[in-house]
Amino acid sequence: MQQQKPGSPAGFILEGDAAFARKDYSAALAAFERAQKLAPSGAWLIRQLQVFNATQRTEEGEKRLASWLASHPQDANTRAALAESLIKRKQHQAAVEHYLILNKSNPNNLLVLNNLAWSLFESKDSRALAFAEQALKLKPDNPAVMDTLGWILVRQGQPERGLKLLQQALSKAPDAAEIHWHLAYGLYLAGDTMRARQELKTLLDREIVFPAQAQARQLYQQLSSR
Repeated sequence: MQQQKPGSPAGFILEGDAAFARKDYSAALAAFERAQKLAPSGAWLIRQLQVFNATQRTEEGEKRLASWLASHPQDANTRAALAESLIKRKQHQAAVEHYLILNKSNPNNLLVLNNLAWSLFESKDSRALAFAEQALKLKPDNPAVMDTLGWILVRQGQPERGLKLLQQALSKAPDAAEIHWHLAYGLYLAGDTMRARQELKTLLDREIVFPAQAQARQLYQQLSSR
């Protein structure tokens, strides 16, 4: 393809994808960079970000996306990829800026609303609850949405409704360890330490890796020693 169509990025994208699949990250990045020179696109930069993620250089990839967005502010797919990457690195305030732009250009997008609510909450921004409520109205049976709103409510001192939502979310996604952790911690905050300990034991016995696993284990040990 590179020989037949030397001015097309397609052959270099295939080369980059193949190199990435065999974990030859330097070759993958070089191919994606060549594709970007031939036909600049946010899509090729997202592939570059995947390479940078694999080589523990995520911030470098994010900078390339941010530079592209400075001159292509309407590229929603690239903005969404950057915002999601920022959330994964817990750069919530930076993610909020991008999700607010996405929400303005594409209102009533469930993923955008849910991630915006989460990022706002993690940034201690009072607007989080309103966006979480909006997401729930759009899709009241979505476990991720119920989890976000339920978690916000229990953390803001509204355990009754929050725990109900978290229980419903877990019933719809029983393998979601993070939701299970939110339910257990919500029970602890509500003062139901016995149920909290039971839920923590069930969760930890499953031996599923999740971000708050160390925190969950510490809380379980604390409750078990009482």
